[in-house]
Formats: sequence, structure tokens, C-alpha cells
Amino acid sequence: MLQLISRSSFRPMMVLALSLSVLVPGFAKAQAISDRDAYRIELNSLFETMDTYYGPLQLKKTTIGLDWPAKKQSYASRIDTLQTSNDFYFLISDVLNSLNDAHVAMELPSTLIYSLPLQFSSVEDAIIVNYYNSTAMLAAKCPVALGDELQTINGKTFNDMQATQPVFAKYGNPITNRQMFSRMITNLNEARGVRLAQFGGQNVAFGLKKATTGAAYTCNLTYKADGQGLIERSVGSPAIPIANNLSLTPDRFAFDQQLDDLLAKDGNILNLTQEQRDKIYHVNQLLGSVHALMNLTTTLDAATPTLPGAPAPEVGAVGQKLNIGDQTPFFKLPADFKRLQFPALGALLNEDAYFAGTFEHGGKTVGFLRIPSYMPTVVYTMPLGLRYVISKLQKTDYLIIDQTNNPGGMVAYADMVVKSLTGLYDISKHLRFVVKPTQSYLNQFALIINSIENDTTGTIPAEAKALVPVLKENYAIIHKAYMNHAALSEPISMMATTKFIEIVLDQLYAVIPLHKVVEQQLGAAVFTPQTYEFPVYMMINEFDFSGGDATPATLQDYGRVKLIGVRTAGAGGSVEEFRNTISSDYKYHLTTSLMYRKNGTYVENYGVTPDLPMVLSKSDYSNGFSQVLNKVLGVIDSQGKK
Repeated sequence: MLQLISRSSFRPMMVLALSLSVLVPGFAKAQAISDRDAYRIELNSLFETMDTYYGPLQLKKTTIGLDWPAKKQSYASRIDTLQTSNDFYFLISDVLNSLNDAHVAMELPSTLIYSLPLQFSSVEDAIIVNYYNSTAMLAAKCPVALGDELQTINGKTFNDMQATQPVFAKYGNPITNRQMFSRMITNLNEARGVRLAQFGGQNVAFGLKKATTGAAYTCNLTYKADGQGLIERSVGSPAIPIANNLSLTPDRFAFDQQLDDLLAKDGNILNLTQEQRDKIYHVNQLLGSVHALMNLTTTLDAATPTLPGAPAPEVGAVGQKLNIGDQTPFFKLPADFKRLQFPALGALLNEDAYFAGTFEHGGKTVGFLRIPSYMPTVVYTMPLGLRYVISKLQKTDYLIIDQTNNPGGMVAYADMVVKSLTGLYDISKHLRFVVKPTQSYLNQFALIINSIENDTTGTIPAEAKALVPVLKENYAIIHKAYMNHAALSEPISMMATTKFIEIVLDQLYAVIPLHKVVEQQLGAAVFTPQTYEFPVYMMINEFDFSGGDATPATLQDYGRVKLIGVRTAGAGGSVEEFRNTISSDYKYHLTTSLMYRKNGTYVENYGVTPDLPMVLSKSDYSNGFSQVLNKVLGVIDSQGKK
């Protein structure tokens, strides 16, 4: 997926850099102290960074019973047992995973993935096969079938294996943790700190039970390795220099290339001048800075969007492999479903962000809209595609929104979805945030305010600058918490930032040739706010993270939707990126704020509970999810009047 702004703030790990530069000059080139002493310094610096920046640290005592001082002592004691550099990487991974936070993700310098030609899902208290490759299973002499139940992995039960992975243990949101672990078994990503050794090696014996007869059988399967793994060295051996991989293509050059690609896909209908391109670039940079303040994107491995003309399923595929962020719904739609198509300018207006259309049910016209994520490909046109879709669904009796398996995205875009259904922003009902008050966060906030007040590009209209006092009020709340050494700030609303973005984008559309050309091509009033006024039902599940938690929570608090499904994951805050490249090389993400609902509850680990529970069954998985939509419609019909 093409993306024109960064999803992360790329804040450097200043604490760690200072520690090693003072204590161990030139450490990467010549070991002035022992490896274990250096690892101890790095681990302590990680602890300091987490103590400083990690927002939910105190909340974790309640949600998962975390005893952080004891955890730190336990992990520090493992330093003396490390034998290789990889042992240290995996120690860091265990530290981060112990927080049971889907936002706190490790990214090690590895592209190695060990995979199996099948996938498991947690269904009805069982772990069942929901996809497999028949060709590979035949070669392995494995008589697997859809719905067969996993019993053991190298002789250990699923629960015993799950207990070895802290982030997938039975606390926090057990529904999500169990489902995530069942998927991870067949797709071990070393970059996330998952090592094959924990599963007993490359050859693994899976004990299964036939769904049809209950007969037990064993499949000996071999993980397929793909990619380059970590470069391991023994403790005490010469250090391997860390490659400097931080140099990036200049922002402007990359932006121009991407803009040209987008315009070319739409036949270069928009003939932009250099001045207009400059304005788009400045807006894009500004939106990136605002997004960094409140990033609601998980770093889970999302699937490539399923676009029109995509290749056919792989040979031998049986069942359906389920992914995070798929464009198309995982369930079957009615035969009379009429998909909404984007005409010319679809690439520029984020056509890959929607799968929408209509069908008939019970004498009514039903609108259907799938939102696979809240991170649009083209940020500076994000309202336009949304308005187009909503305008085309206006003549329906009610709307079903499918946001299952949603990895999150931008606060502003999630807010725009809310506004397209409510027609307004109500601060008394809208989701707010409590922020970890740090000097770095205050600096980011101050830079944005200063860039608005001192804008010389003409990018920011007076109406947008009029929101600065509200931004300063938020800054003052966080600053007060910082000065009082508070763990978290009082709740703040990011509504002003969303309004600011909308105003800036509206001006941008006014100065580039969008109005006339776009509305002529689309046949829709995309420059006018669109509000859907009829009943709305939103499908949610345990793979809705971050923005996928925030949007249904907000709409539920407005009383605007009925949520159908199971509770969301509970990745309940915004996330920032940190990086270490001193004696080791890794990135990680920390949750630096918490979502705060109107009733005073947090989303972290708890998720969002559906209004109308609907759990998938084993038969749903075995029949290709052909009856899932009928179940949804049955739940809606049971409510009587829409």
C-alpha cells in the first residue's frame, strides 16, 4: 500500500544513546567493556525509556496484574545467562511482550519468516484448521481437512505453548490473545522476536483430531524458511559493526515520485502546476506531524489489499487464509450485491480504502461498507473518497459497516468516519486521550503550534489558525501534568486537530483543480460534507486494533451504531516509535497515551464490547463463511424496526 506520510514519529532513543556514548565511547567499533556489561546498560536504558514514555504502565497493574519492579529484576537477572547476541535480542522481546500490549511491537533486523502451509483459528474453545494447501499437505502425508482440531504441538497442549509467549498469555483480552497465538503458530516472524526454537525446531509434530470422526492423527510438518535471519555472534567475540540503514530518500523527492504515480494511474486528469504541487507537499508534511501526535496504527503484519485484477488464489488452497487489513470481507456477500465502483481519479481518492455496495434483503435496500483500515493511502484527499462512498449509499434503508480485522490508523480519519455518520462532533461523547507527559511530547506539540502560527507558505487559512488557542489549552494540560510529575495528563480532546485538518484540506481543494474535474468525473458532490442518516450496524471482532477500537467505541458512545460481533482487541492508545542502533539494532513501539471513553473507562486490554453479540462457529469456518452475513442480518432483523 502506498503511503505518503510516515506512520511513526521516529523519535530517537536519547537516553540509550547518552548512556553508551558516555560510558562506552566507540563501543560498536571496539569493546571497551564486556558484552554483558554493555547489554546490562542497554537493558537499563530500555527500562528508563519505558518508565518515561510508556503510558499504561500503572494501568497494567489492573488489566494484567503487572508487577513491573519484579519484572525488571527478573529480566535483569537473565543478562548473566546470555550466550549470544541473539539471546539479548530475544530478552528485549520478552520484556516488551510482558506488557501484553498489541502496540508494543518489536522490530528486529531480520526478514526471516518460518511458515507452514496451513492456518489455525480459535473457535468454540477449540483450535481448528481454517486453511491449508492441499498440495503441500499431500506431500507431507498429512490427511488434514477443514475443521480438524489441533490437540498438541510436539506433545504439548496449545495452552502450554501459549503460556510461553507473554503477549499471548491468558490475561488482558483472552479472546484476542488466543486467536493471535493460533495464527502465529504457522507464521513465525523473527523480526517480532519470535524464535523457532520455542516450537522445538524446524520439524514439528502436530497432533490433530478429525472433525468428522474424532480420530486422532499426527502430521510431521517442516517450517519453510524465507528471508535473512539475525546475524548471531557469541558473547565475547569481536563486535559486528551496525549498518547505518537510517538514510532515507529525501521526503520531497519520494513525494513527487508517488504523486506522479498516482496521477498517472488516473490518466493525468489533474494538470498540476509546481505551485500546486508545493501546496500539496506542505499539507502532506503538516498532516504527518499532526498524525505523529496521535498515531492509532498497529504494526501487525497486514495483508496486501485485495484489489480488482488481483491474482487467483494459490494452487491447492483449501478454505480461506484470514489476514489483518484485507480490503475484501472474509465472508460471502449475496448474489445480488452490486459493488460501488470508483471511476477515474479512484487511485487519488483512496479506492483501495473501501469495499462498498448494496443488496436487497426483506424488501429493503441494504448498504454495505467495508473499512479495512483507518490509514488512507492518500492522506490529503481522505475526506473525498469517504464523501463519495457515503453519497452513493444515501438511498439505502440501513447500513452495515464491516470493520473486522482492522489494524487502525489516523485519529483524524477515524473522526471523519464518525462525522459522516453523526453529522457533528460532540465533545461530551467523543473519545478523549490521557497522555504520558514528557518533554519530548510537549516539544512535538509546541512545534506544531509554532508551525501554524508562523506559517509563511499560505497553507494554513485563518479559520484553521483560529483553533490554535484550543491546541494551546491541550498543551497547557499536558504541561501541568509534566510539571507535577503526574503519570498521565488529564483527558484532552483531539477534536480540534481533526477540525484543523478538515479546514486545511478544504482550502487545498479550493486552490488546485479538484472541484470541477473531480465532481465531473465522479458525479458526486464530494466537496460537500455527507452524512448518512439511517440506522447503522457495525461488525467488530477480536482483530480490530487501535483505531479499530477507537471508532466503534466513539460511535457506541454517541449512540449512533449497534455493534455486532465480539469485543475488540483493546489496543487502547496512540503509539510512537523508538530505535536503538548503538551496540544492537532494533526498533520498538510504545503506547504513549490512552483512549478515555465518556464514562471514564479505558479501552486498553478491555476493548469495546458489542451491543449485539455474534460469535462465529466451526461450521462458519468449514463452509467458507457463506452464512455469516445471514447471521448478521438475522441479528438485525431480531431488533424489529430498523
